[in-house]
Amino acid sequence: MSVVTFNRRPLLTSDLFRQTLRLARTRVQEKHLFKCAAICLLREYVHRM
Repeated sequence: MSVVTFNRRPLLTSDLFRQTLRLARTRVQEKHLFKCAAICLLREYVHRM
């Protein structure tokens, strides 16, 4: 899965975003069992495998 910000704005490097992403991933994994092998977090992209 890949996600890109609108107009490639560098929004994904803030501490608030990282904490929010971590919390969301944890909550989704509790409801839907899946494994995440890797996350690549860049300034305007998130890639997950």
